[in-house]
Formats: sequence, C-alpha cells, structure tokens
Amino acid sequence: LWEANYTEPVIDEPMMRGGLDFVPLVIVSIFKDWDYIFNWHRNLVERNIIVTPLIEETVAEIIEGIVDKEEQLAIIYHWMQMNIRYISIKGGVGSGLGGHEAEFTLNNRYGDCIDKSILFVTMLKVIGIEAYPIILLTNDMGHAPYEVPWLFGNHSITEVHLDDRKFYLDCTNMTFRYPAFSGNDQGLSTINSIRGTIEEIPLVEPEMNEMKRNYDITLYNEGNVDVTYNATCTGDNEAGMRMYAIYLPEKDRKNYFQRILNNNYPGAQLTKIEMSEGQDLSIPFTWHWEYQIMDYVTFASDLMIFKLPSIDYDFPEVALEERKYDIAYTTTANDEHTITLTLPDNYDIRYLPEDINIECPYATFKAEYIRKDDKTIIYKDKFTRTKRIIPVEDYQLYREFLKSIMSFSKKQIFLSATS
Repeated sequence: LWEANYTEPVIDEPMMRGGLDFVPLVIVSIFKDWDYIFNWHRNLVERNIIVTPLIEETVAEIIEGIVDKEEQLAIIYHWMQMNIRYISIKGGVGSGLGGHEAEFTLNNRYGDCIDKSILFVTMLKVIGIEAYPIILLTNDMGHAPYEVPWLFGNHSITEVHLDDRKFYLDCTNMTFRYPAFSGNDQGLSTINSIRGTIEEIPLVEPEMNEMKRNYDITLYNEGNVDVTYNATCTGDNEAGMRMYAIYLPEKDRKNYFQRILNNNYPGAQLTKIEMSEGQDLSIPFTWHWEYQIMDYVTFASDLMIFKLPSIDYDFPEVALEERKYDIAYTTTANDEHTITLTLPDNYDIRYLPEDINIECPYATFKAEYIRKDDKTIIYKDKFTRTKRIIPVEDYQLYREFLKSIMSFSKKQIFLSATS
C-alpha cells in the first residue's frame, strides 16, 4: 500500500538538482560584500509590507475570539494556505524578487511565493509578531553558493520570531499544519535582506515528519486475513496524505484505493475507507482502512507460513553497488508500525523472527515481536533518520544498514496446527 509502504523520494540525479552539486561551476559577482544586495532587496520588499485598514479587518475576522498569540499565528498560517492561491504573474525583477503590495495580493486572492510571504508578514505585523520574507534555494536544487554575494534563489518563505524563538513557515503550500513546513525548505542557507543575515534553516526533528501506522489483523484457519488500518502523521507525510482528501472526490476514493490495494494483494477487498476533513488544517489528519486479503498464507503440512502484511521496507536508493553522488533526502524521517495479530483457534506459534536493533551515523532501526498470549502477537518497529545527506564515502555503510532492514522486513512467521 502506498500509505503503508511510502518511501520518501530521493533526489540524487544531476538534472533534478540543477547540476549545482555535480558540475564545475564558477560564480562571479561585481559586489565585494552583501551590503549593496541587502539594501537593494530590502527596499524592494519593505515598500510592500504596509498594513492597511483592509488587512487589519481581515486579520480581525480570521482571529476573532482568539487571544493566544501562537494560536493566532497558526490560524493565519492555515488561512493563507487555503485562501491565497499560488499564481505567479510578474513583469520584472522588482515584482519577481520584491513581490507586490500586501493588499494587492489580498484583493486578488493569489500570488507567488514572495507575494504570499509579504502578505503573511504584514498580517502577522497586525498581531504584533515579528516576521520577515526570506529568499532561499530549495534543497532539491542543490547547494546555494552564498559564499559569493549573489541573490540566488528560487523560493521565498517566512522567518518568524516569537517568544525568543526563531522558526520558519511556508504558506506557499496548501496542506501543512502549523508548525510544519515543507522539507524542501530545510537544511539550507537563507537570505534575510531586511535583517541583513544569511543563516541556516535546520532540519526538523524526525518526529515532525513521521508516519505512524497501527494495524489490527485477524488471521483465519483457511488463510484469509481481516485488516483494520489507522494512520497518523506529521510534516510532509501529513501534507501529502491530506491532498487526497482535498482533491480526490469522495465518490471515487474507494475505487481508487481498491486498485492500489490490488496492486499489492491481488483479489483483496477494500470494505471501508475514511479520512479526516482535508481542508481544516487545524485538525491532525487521520486515515482509516478496512480490507480483507484472501488466501494470504502458505500451508505446508501442519504449518501456516506468512509474513505480516504492510511492513515491507524498500530503499531503492541503495540498489546500486556503488554511487558517484551523495544520497540527498528532503528532510528527516520517523516511521513506525504497531501490529496486533490475532491467531486462529486451531494454530499455535511455532516461530517468530528475532528482534533487531541496529544503527548507523544517519539512522536507527529497531523491531520486536511480542507474544502477548497464545493467540496474540504484537509487532512494533521504528525507523528514524536524523540526517538529510548521506555522503558517497559512507554509502557502503549506509547501504548495508538499509539492506539489513529490508531483509528483516521479509522474514516470515510460522504457526503450527494444534492436535
């Protein structure tokens, strides 16, 4: 299942990353330092961050009845994503890098990344929160060469200061729940022309980009299984899943996911699917499936042999024996399964795979099979990756680590028939 076995796209091809990290490159600037660039861009941006009566009225309507500053911030962040469409109409470098006036974007209900950031910053100004539109090169395009004074970037997001904290939000997207923002904006340098700074946006903690899957599985004597599946998630995972609820019509959902289910388990029947309301970004997104897989197990003499469904780990990024380039993920990851398996009355546990607990400098993995009682097995695993870049020189080490996980996830359970 896509939602059960989702693996993050890996950005490792030169064309996908703009060539910046793979080909010889010479950067030349006519500026000896950043001061001129900061001043020039600051003037372009600041002239558009103007609080007007319309913006004040709009903010008042959005946060009506809400007193807490951070809650107000979250509400405005969600409103910006859902109510200001991303459309880029630019006529020159001024509007391209400096955006339009905040009220212009508000009236039109559309804008590109810099337009949306400027409007967002202006709305936060109304409630007394310090924020700035910033420029960056998304990490799917490679490393931005800010060692040379050069206003180089392809995106604009927002730097927020609140309660002695500095953090980042990106209202260009449509489905990120506060305080999450796109993984493409993480682990890179950013230009804040208003403050005159170049600083690093850190990676989020893995728990901020996680997928938690819970299964209740009932196994029957004839080899069929009933599966109830619930998922919760955060960060990029949640934003991606939420898109289904927004863009896939409810009448088409069952057929669409039935096809996905059949790709993994031919003949399986999806009996129920539910998901949260996608457009309410304040509510954590949840996912619920119920399905049946027929003839799932293999019988051999008195044995019933099978592996738990939906715990396959697949890492195509380590398919090659050797690599020329680093592995580049977008951000961190945390992936967990919890499975409660109820056995049929006429079978007992013969063999369970041994537990595993391994680590490398970039990730950890642990998994265990727990015999709750004679008829119940609980399986738990957790994969956590704390780094974004896996350098070529550590590829073999990382490859062996991931291959161990893939091998473990394919191990089978053996049950024996009772006399």
